[in-house]
Order: sequence, then C-alpha cells, then structure tokens
Amino acid sequence: MTDDRSLERAARSWLEIGPTTAPERAVDAALHRIQTLNQERDLRIPWRLPKMFTPVRLVAIALVGALVLGGVLFVLGGGGRPSTVLQPPGPTPSTTPSRSASPSSAVVRTEAPVRMKGDWEAVVTAPITPYAAADDAIQWSIDWSEGIGTWLQTSNGDQVMRADSVTAQPGEIHLVSTDGQAGGCSIGDDGRYTWSRSTDGLFLTLTKVEDACAARAAVLARTWVHPLDAVNDGGPGVLGFTNHWLQVTLPSVTLALSGATDASDVHAYSGERGSIRLVVIRNPRGFVQPCSASDHSTKEIPPTKAGFISYLTGLPGLTVKTTDSTVDGRPAVHFETTHKRGSAACASGDLSAFHANDASAGADGEFSFVPADPHSFWMVNVDGDAYLIWYEGSAITPSDEQAVISSAKFLIDLPTP
Repeated sequence: MTDDRSLERAARSWLEIGPTTAPERAVDAALHRIQTLNQERDLRIPWRLPKMFTPVRLVAIALVGALVLGGVLFVLGGGGRPSTVLQPPGPTPSTTPSRSASPSSAVVRTEAPVRMKGDWEAVVTAPITPYAAADDAIQWSIDWSEGIGTWLQTSNGDQVMRADSVTAQPGEIHLVSTDGQAGGCSIGDDGRYTWSRSTDGLFLTLTKVEDACAARAAVLARTWVHPLDAVNDGGPGVLGFTNHWLQVTLPSVTLALSGATDASDVHAYSGERGSIRLVVIRNPRGFVQPCSASDHSTKEIPPTKAGFISYLTGLPGLTVKTTDSTVDGRPAVHFETTHKRGSAACASGDLSAFHANDASAGADGEFSFVPADPHSFWMVNVDGDAYLIWYEGSAITPSDEQAVISSAKFLIDLPTP
C-alpha cells in the first residue's frame, strides 16, 4: 500500500527502508511533537463528535524535513513496545490537597504509569460547562514521550486543564496544575486519582481520591475509552467517523494516525512485526485518471457491491476476485486483486485507487497501491454507507488480516465496560 502523492507518505516510505534503530532522543522528541501540537480544525461535528483528531500528517511533514536535513533517520515505532503490565490501584490515606506557586517548588515531576500514556476519549452525558455540551466528546491526554504533561481537549478543540504528573502513591496518578490554560483550576492545584486499565486495554477508569480543582474532578473521574488516534499502544481501540465508531483490535505495538475526515490511516513501524497499516474509509471516492501524476480528479464509487466491482475492474492491470462475506454481522464483500497478466499497468508502477469522501482533502485523502502486488480489502455496508477496510503490511498473513476484520464492530455509541 503506497501513496506517492503525499509528501508525508513518501517520506515515511523512505524512512521505512532505512535503519530500524535511531537515537532515543530523536524518537521521543518526534513522538512528543506529534502528541502535543494543537488540533488543526474545529472538532465539532453535526449530531455528535466521534472524532478526536491529532494532525499527525502535518506534523510528520515538518518532522521528516527537519530530520532529513539533520541527517537523522527515525521510525515511529523505534521506542519499542510499551509495557503491558497492568498496574492496579491501591488504597492510600487521604490528605488535604495542597497548593504551591509551581509544581517544581514542592513536588517532583514523575512519569505517569506507562499504561496510562496516550489519548483517552469519552462522551459526556451531562454538560460540563464550559468544556462540553451533552453528547459531546472530550479527550484526555498524557504526553507519550516523557509521560509528564497532561491536558484536556474539549469538543471545540481547545487544550485546557494542563497539569504535570508528579510523584504518586502506587496505583495512583498525582496531578498539579501548571499554566494559564488551567481550565478552571489554579496553578498548583493538586489532584490525586486511583486508576485501573481493563485487562484487554480498552478502558481506563479514574476514581478521585481528592482534588483541589472541582472542575478537573468533574472531567477526569470517569471511565475512558482507548482510541487508535495519534500515538497509541495498539490493542483494542476505537476510530471515530461521522455517524459511527469503529472498534477494532490491532497488534500491541506503537501506532500512529494520519488521514482525512472519515478516512483513517493507522500505521506502525516495528522491527518485531514489520510495517502494519489499517486504512478505513467511509464512502471512498475513486480516481478519474488513476495513473496520472497531475490529474487528481475524483469520482463517486456507488456504495454497493456492484459499484465497487465496476470501479475496480475498470482500473488498469487488475484481476479482481470477490467473495460474499459479513463483517460485524453486516453484508460485506471481500475483494482480492492480482496483476492481470499481459495487461498494461501505470507507468509509474503505482495506481491511485481510493480517496477520502472529502474531495478537498487532497493528498492526505489519497491511497494508492502497486497493482503488481496482491492486495486484499473489504467493503461492508453500514446503514447505507460503504466502509472500505484495508489491512496489510510486510509481515501480515491472511490469518492476521482475518483476525482484525473479525474484531471490527460498528457502534453508534462508545463501548462501555
């Protein structure tokens, strides 16, 4: 699966064939930048907000350019597999919350438990003024690199309630508010919470021990769901689309996300598993000139089995095999493409196959592949929409693919324990 039209993906492909190790600082710095930059667009979506989106694609372009100029190669997954040891909460004596002029004057900044790192999503049932209305999604993040900085992302895309992780009792996370984006907290406000992550990793539950900031307690003390957005540790998680959440289980390796609206591209580069990539597109569009390097015009693919067959068989150099199937109990079609012997293919070797439904997404919404290689993807009908699910990589076997496809669940609401 390739996409030469996107600078980010082209650079990532170049990185993928380079060294598989890199200076730890370079990797950590890259992950930190990807994790902490502000959102690129307003996150409010009509009806509900299933999408919390960190613009990995924009950050990666800048990062790759800087690293190439500096002669440094890095791989997103180079930091290794995160720990999978569950750290259950334990009881601790209650004390009076304290305040200080700054966290560093009274407490020691300490990495949060590794199983808590990354982003966590929730949909609020009651309004949390001024951060979210009823049925809005919110996201709480612990920076992936150092594991110290934390923040809340509101339904408007604002990052508030910034706090640092400081020394905590076993089974707890201890937070101290840090800056002007305190979001209802004062600088130095202490908050302590016990935490537990479900055995499968899908849920994180925070329980308040004490918090000098009532606004933060109203937000954090809940069960959060593991998203596959931005940098994450794999396993079961969710991806948000306009009308549904997709729950799916991926290998437990370091993953990152790029793509466009309603087109998620989750990828990993790990020496243990080789490249891994999951692309999910809601109502994908096709290309008018799939071999052209200059004409990026798109066209509708009817969201039916016949529509996909008609489009795919019209692409140059492909033989298409179809098998009726189901995904999450819904009607689906499994497509397998191989090179049509004696047929002319694109001169560049790459064929532009699918685009995000948002035609204005440009290169971020383009997905192409080499028709000379075999490819496999699935089209599933979900309440009148066609979802393309495409999972492959250098070390992915048919049984690996089937395991991911079998784990897919389309949900109206976030899953609950």
